[in-house]
Amino acid sequence: MQPHEDGAAFSRAPTVLDRMREALRSRHYSRRTEAAYCLWVKRYLRANGMRHPGELGEQEINAFLTRLAVDGKVSASTQNQALAALLFLYRNVVGRDVGDLTGVVRARKQKRLPVVLTRAEVRALLDQLDGVCWLLGSLMYGTGMRLSECLKLRVQDVDFASNQITVRDGKGGKDRVTMLPAAIAQELRHQMTLAKRVHDRDLAEGWGRVMLPDALTFNSARTFMRLSGMTREDFMAGVSANVVRTMIAGLLAALAVVAIGSIIMQWIARDVRRLADAARRIGEGDLHTPLAPQRTAELGMLAQSFERMQTSLRTDRLTGLSNRDAVIQRLTERMKKGRRHDDAPMMALLFVDLDRFKTVNDRFGHEAGDRVLLVMGKRLHDTVRDSDMVARWAGDEFVVLLDGVRDPSAPERVRAQIEEGLRQPVSVAEGQEPVTLGGSVGMALYPQDADEPADLIRLADEDMYRRKPVGATQW
Repeated sequence: MQPHEDGAAFSRAPTVLDRMREALRSRHYSRRTEAAYCLWVKRYLRANGMRHPGELGEQEINAFLTRLAVDGKVSASTQNQALAALLFLYRNVVGRDVGDLTGVVRARKQKRLPVVLTRAEVRALLDQLDGVCWLLGSLMYGTGMRLSECLKLRVQDVDFASNQITVRDGKGGKDRVTMLPAAIAQELRHQMTLAKRVHDRDLAEGWGRVMLPDALTFNSARTFMRLSGMTREDFMAGVSANVVRTMIAGLLAALAVVAIGSIIMQWIARDVRRLADAARRIGEGDLHTPLAPQRTAELGMLAQSFERMQTSLRTDRLTGLSNRDAVIQRLTERMKKGRRHDDAPMMALLFVDLDRFKTVNDRFGHEAGDRVLLVMGKRLHDTVRDSDMVARWAGDEFVVLLDGVRDPSAPERVRAQIEEGLRQPVSVAEGQEPVTLGGSVGMALYPQDADEPADLIRLADEDMYRRKPVGATQW
């Protein structure tokens, strides 16, 4: 083994890919080009049984490039990139030129018209993005920068005064100047502010480092030793002593953390039950509950409290029925199960809208309206099976999920029963005559009508409006 110029020794002989990377970096090729060229060389060697490229020649190169075009069906630019990688390998690593390659079957370059989006299409595309993704998309559209150039953009390269951006080390290692769109200047300033906060926090925590390009870090260490007159042995001795001191300090810190953690865990155990009781009361809607000091079976009670909170968040507080979130979750889980099993039974979604409900609120008050919702919710619940779901969707709208339907005519019978139940008189207030409201019930079936929750709900809602009789909003 030959020693490195600073005393380090290679533990193994460099491979073909090591020499390939060294040749690329010595010629200042970009890291992306390096990765692509090394990948093509690796595929070329594997296709030829990992033989050394010096043992291979024009015949193997022709065969490899032809397979890419014929079997791999790659584009012309991809085949050209593979050819460039192999030419670089033989000229700069193996040390010989490649001979005749006229026998290669070349991939045909298709002549296609470029796709140019209209302003409306670009606006619609950007509307689907938010946050940093929106800013990156707007930068690429407004400045013509590549994605990698946007990700490497530095604060010092943005000139708000001149409304321009300096792109450093772009394609081909060249710098260029492009415009800064005024429409995104304010958002870019905001992103810089956020980045500054992250940088300040990193500095406070002892970080704030930055990666130096190429061998700058290594050269800086050598320059320091040369200017200071310090020998390598003295330099490394100081480093070794620092490493030992750091290890001892780290061990002491770990022991201290264990001791402090044990004490803290005792404090935490004392307070877990108070947190569990608070979580339970918060889940029930009491946000001003005091914390009790007693503690028994803390972790179990905490889990039960969060479970009750979860149930409360999925329940309509007025009617006690399931709410919109519970419906969507049930539909999503049921449809996922249906995609895994082709023989899954049919499911029906009934969308119920009460007729004349606004008139009840206007004439008798919202308290009477709440009583109507309670009565109608109970009628819906009593009409269906225990395995079915009844939920209040919003306002005077309800959703009924009939799962495990084997008889195709069953949903229509249930709809008729629900409509009959909604037509029964309801007592809205003491001393008042019962009123007759009625309701409209739309229906959609899974998987016949739709296989996504939003589509199924939309179709049932549209069917409900088609069935709503004229004049159903008033007496």
